[in-house]
Amino acid sequence: MKKRGSSQIDWIISLSLFLLYVGWFFVFIRPSINLGTSKDALVTIITNNFEDDSSWQLKKYPLFVEYNLSGGRKPLMLDYNLNATDIYFVDYIPFTIWNNKLLFVANVTTGMNTFWLIEGTNQTSQYGLEGLNIEPDRAVTENLTVYLDDYLPDTLFYKGTELIESMSYKINDYSFVSDITNYTDNGFAAFFSAGNPNFNHTAIVFSYSPEINNFIQLEQNTSYIMQITADIYDFDSYFSDNNHYGNFEYENDSQSMNYSFDYITIYSSNKYISMFFDNYVSFNFTSYNSTLTLNIFMPISDNYHYRFVFHDGNYSEVKRASYSSQFGAVDYLTGININNITTNYSYLKEIWGFPDDSNFQILVYDNSTAFHYLSPEPLYEIGTFTGQGKNVYSESEDKLALDENGNYQTISLLYRIW
Repeated sequence: MKKRGSSQIDWIISLSLFLLYVGWFFVFIRPSINLGTSKDALVTIITNNFEDDSSWQLKKYPLFVEYNLSGGRKPLMLDYNLNATDIYFVDYIPFTIWNNKLLFVANVTTGMNTFWLIEGTNQTSQYGLEGLNIEPDRAVTENLTVYLDDYLPDTLFYKGTELIESMSYKINDYSFVSDITNYTDNGFAAFFSAGNPNFNHTAIVFSYSPEINNFIQLEQNTSYIMQITADIYDFDSYFSDNNHYGNFEYENDSQSMNYSFDYITIYSSNKYISMFFDNYVSFNFTSYNSTLTLNIFMPISDNYHYRFVFHDGNYSEVKRASYSSQFGAVDYLTGININNITTNYSYLKEIWGFPDDSNFQILVYDNSTAFHYLSPEPLYEIGTFTGQGKNVYSESEDKLALDENGNYQTISLLYRIW
């Protein structure tokens, strides 16, 4: 028969051995998961610096365009007064910012259209788009061919038929002579500039659009009378409004007609040219045999705009203001820019002030920590792991990566220090 005291001694010995085991467990195991009092500081160094260096903030906002005519691929020229030039269309729409205007070609539908823009990508234009063929003296787009003389429109063909030729330009009764000329092909728009230090004329031809937009820049507080003379062929009628319309009379004797308006459509049964001006201009038509000579006298000032549109159908097919636009509210987006991650370990260790006697590694995966097994290879690897047989601390976290289109993607970061 065992004594009660002997049983209690066995129980005390067993408890002592258990406590001794637990104590030795923490003595030997704890160093492998804890670098001591500096561990938190080291983790903070790499996590904070990595996020600061690789993150970016973008602005995303809508552009609302209400289109009033039938839709399709159309050129849009919108007043652009935002204090930002580093913008980008989410749908990769070709665009450029020119003379405080946002120019682009897009597919639009009748009614409200919404385009999304991103600000902060360091892009100021996006070129591309087919449908435009240019040379220094010629531009060809859908159904329209423009021949230029000294970078000014001279002869115009619509659907292979010559409609306008021998265009000439005068400023205050003097022939316009340009000594500064240039042309630019942006892929979706061709710019032909002619001018001098006091006067500049720029003709813009867009892809997929049979029209010419002309802009004039002058010195401040100056104004001129610009005269355009051109021969036009085989047109029967004209229309500006219900008080200014009629037919052209082609006789052996010269016939003349004059009136003022800010718009006119010249047409026959199968071809139309609509002309729009910023103000009232004076039209003078002189007809003789089959030739019609048009003189246009335009009072111009800085940023003057006039536009020739070639089209089918009648004069109701085009309008001066075919669309209106407005920018919407800004949404601020912040995330990791995975295209801006630097993997130069020695450089980062120095600029981050990481201690020389310690090391780190950062692995960047393109999914969350729960799905590492789907992508065993990281997108980026900063530093090489040399912590075998050393005390290593590691932790991981999920972050949001932000791409240039404002879309978020979950990524994960694995940090190791030793």
